[in-house]
Amino acid sequence: MADPITIIGAVASVVQLIDFSTRVLGHIQELEGILKDVLPGIREGKMKKMGKGFRSLWRESDVRRIDKEIGSYVNRLTFYCAWSSSRLDPRNNDMRARLKKWLAPPDPFSNLNKALKSRSADTGKWYLQGKQYEAWKTTGHPYTWLYGSAGSGKTILSAGIFDDLQTFCREDPARSLAVFFFDFNDVDKQDALKMVKSLISQLLDKCPGIPDALQAAYSACDDGRRQPSEHQLLNALERILESLPAPFIVLDALDECNAREDLFDVLQQIRSWDKSFVRVLMTSRMEIDIEEGLEELVPATSTTPLESHLVDEDIRTYVHERLSSDTGFGRWQTDQPMQEEIEMTLGRKACGMFRWAACQLDVLAKCVTRGKVRRALQDLPKTLDETYARILQQIDEGENAEEALKILRWLAYAARPLKADELLEVTGIFIDEAHTRFDKDEVLEDPRDILRICSSLVSITSGSDGANEFDEADDETVYSSDATISEPQYVRLAHFSVKEYLVSARPCIAKYSLQSDSSHDILAMCCLVYLLRFQGDEWQTPDFESTFHLARYAAIFWTQHARVSHGGSQQRHSLAMELLTQGGRHSQPGHGCLTSVDPCHEGVEDAMCAILNDGHANENSHWEGEGSALYAASSKGRAKVVEMLLAKGADVNAQGGDYSNALQAASAGGHEKVVDILLAKGADVNAQGGDYGNALQAALARGHEKVVDILLAKGADVNAQGGRYGNALQAASRGGHEKVAGMLLAKGAEVIA
Repeated sequence: MADPITIIGAVASVVQLIDFSTRVLGHIQELEGILKDVLPGIREGKMKKMGKGFRSLWRESDVRRIDKEIGSYVNRLTFYCAWSSSRLDPRNNDMRARLKKWLAPPDPFSNLNKALKSRSADTGKWYLQGKQYEAWKTTGHPYTWLYGSAGSGKTILSAGIFDDLQTFCREDPARSLAVFFFDFNDVDKQDALKMVKSLISQLLDKCPGIPDALQAAYSACDDGRRQPSEHQLLNALERILESLPAPFIVLDALDECNAREDLFDVLQQIRSWDKSFVRVLMTSRMEIDIEEGLEELVPATSTTPLESHLVDEDIRTYVHERLSSDTGFGRWQTDQPMQEEIEMTLGRKACGMFRWAACQLDVLAKCVTRGKVRRALQDLPKTLDETYARILQQIDEGENAEEALKILRWLAYAARPLKADELLEVTGIFIDEAHTRFDKDEVLEDPRDILRICSSLVSITSGSDGANEFDEADDETVYSSDATISEPQYVRLAHFSVKEYLVSARPCIAKYSLQSDSSHDILAMCCLVYLLRFQGDEWQTPDFESTFHLARYAAIFWTQHARVSHGGSQQRHSLAMELLTQGGRHSQPGHGCLTSVDPCHEGVEDAMCAILNDGHANENSHWEGEGSALYAASSKGRAKVVEMLLAKGADVNAQGGDYSNALQAASAGGHEKVVDILLAKGADVNAQGGDYGNALQAALARGHEKVVDILLAKGADVNAQGGRYGNALQAASRGGHEKVAGMLLAKGAEVIA
């Protein structure tokens, strides 16, 4: 039986369907009136019939229009009936939930909600009521691009466009809508394939069924045990788009994608499907590679520059609303002349930069006298760079400069968005050659202190990173996940331009020029210092992670920061050795609140080499659920670590882990070099066990042709039984890998086995 939420949604859909059907009847009645007007009656005279004949010539275009509209409505009614029927089938709903969990797309709605909070009702009206936008929504070119300078309010405008399209889509149930915000603050939102996953997840709910291509990809990926390939994702997206009569896609901040060539390839592929009914709106800065990447997609007539004179009215509205509602300006809310002076000055000097205006308002809110306000207005910085330089100068002259530097460095280079509780812990970590330590007494207690210290450079938002959907059953604009009162707070740099400034050589105070290698080295050391505070079985207490907020991040990501730092300092090497060898803690089960703290599992080769050479490591040690160190290194394709472990006597055929042994783990991952190394050291090519049964089936199921070649050359049994698929030929066939199936047949695989 369908769940109550689904039934409520279906009832709302039926209401829309009735309204939609009424429109069709209205058109039919209009057509009937035209026919009565132009078709001759049996008893009518010649003159009357002739008059109707002439009128029919004038009404022909009306008939064509109505015929076209009725045809469109009938097609959409057919789609909508199929969609409603599909939504009432609990099996489809269960499968949708499994597919979304498998795809695990990043959440674009946290960005949307943040942008909507900064938007007034009239923001972007100049664009939303313009001819180009109206044409794009209906009959114009399906691709359009808005571009503007840093801080010109592109993301806020994107949120307004999404809001408008949300209303537009409610008017016609066959229209569908998806959005993606690329985000410099979140690595998951900087990747083109993550964007594709998000679009699939959002549009899946509007499909009249579940596309075969998506179900096939799920099955081919071991029923969701591994992630789909680019080809599988794009194939699924194509099938979804062709099942939808009128999909709209909004892509914000293309310039914040970290692999733009991949993004343009994806956009070109979507365009090559020749589905002109798919309408895509994109925003970004004007940068040469973006302009060139979109040149073939978007004609010049479908591009819109966010020129300052167009944006300035939005900025004036924003300034007016902040002066009226921000508690920091409460002292001036009855002083009309002062408000007007602020509005006029900022409006005149903003030059189309929302971000600049926001920063100046933050400064003005702290001015407690008219004189101070007027002096600040007379001495406004001219650019964003000058604005950030002044903010950093004020921070550096204050008593919290050290905390600010820690916060800004972590926000600029953290591996994922940081919760406020995690970032507060960072302020208690001290890295110096004389004495590294974590001091709980030096930790900031209140997330609001982060805002006080870092001024306009950071922001705090509430929300989760789970998949969100916009609510179609309600007329109010609500974009929500399964939000609860206890949602965590996340701290982020306030704008992409802040990060660009900090990671460049532009800051006038050298210590705030946060270079990549040294910053990652410092973050790795901070993580190590934090982890070194724990002793014995302290890791295993039930409330460990809720008490020590940075522990999970530190355990998972210290090795990542170490790798990215390209060598790192001797101090960091010493801290890593202390963590991994002190008191034999590296091999204690209680040491790993998370197994990823072990370098064998992360492939941090310098630490691994040092531990092995010093004789501290047990190269055959196992971690619960992970297999041996050799198994872990093999599964990740870490050839150098594999060679070191084998040279130190690691058992090449040790059992354990999901794949049972190192050879099957390497084969499943397609790591040819590691497979060669293991076989050369005596790995049993036909060892049985694990998820796939043997190494050959693991390579076949995942379509790794070169690994299959290597294993067959070493005598892998093509007719061995066992594993998830029963035998090698079944493994190849289930994954749809025809070429490797042919290789098996050539080696004598039995078709009926």
